[in-house]
Amino acid sequence: EEAVGVLNREHGLFPDDLNPLIFLSFIQHASGHPDDALMTAQTVQAKLDKIVISSNVKKRNSNLRGLFPNAGLPAYILGLEASKKQDSQVARSWFIRAQDLSYDATDCWLQSIFAEMEAGHLPEALELCGTPPRNKILGADIPSDMFMLKAIILAQLGRREESRVSLEEAVATEPFRPELLKDLAIDDMRRSEFKNAARVLTR
Repeated sequence: EEAVGVLNREHGLFPDDLNPLIFLSFIQHASGHPDDALMTAQTVQAKLDKIVISSNVKKRNSNLRGLFPNAGLPAYILGLEASKKQDSQVARSWFIRAQDLSYDATDCWLQSIFAEMEAGHLPEALELCGTPPRNKILGADIPSDMFMLKAIILAQLGRREESRVSLEEAVATEPFRPELLKDLAIDDMRRSEFKNAARVLTR
């Protein structure tokens, strides 16, 4: 509550500085106030969109990042909220906008995959798994979370063997991540490979 008050006062004193509102949207989102976070993020994004620094989009985005280093955060929050409403198309457009404003590209990619999953669009989610951000090459530094999401998607599509391969890729990426080892052991037990499950759980 105190932080919210301070940030609101700061924005009142310096209305052209959007950084306090950007930070406020994060605090509201992180503290479990999605409606307030959504309203603040929409306000900030509208103000960002009105800043016409150049007709060149890339230059404008670069300038926005210079003025507001966390300029991508409101778009990211708007993407998360659209994902909750199972509006994957809107969510993905916000995640692209967030990435353009330097929000973490891998995070935006993973959330785009999850948005399609939330909307029940499994083929689209699976296709996205093979389309990493522009700054990544598939197979290089791909996070275990992507392989885990892919394993879930494939399992839901009934493609169990492929799901297993993706699960093993996730574990290979982070060999000692407890939740991945647990999922691998559960899959071993499903396949009646109990000795393998025991070995995995005792790593």
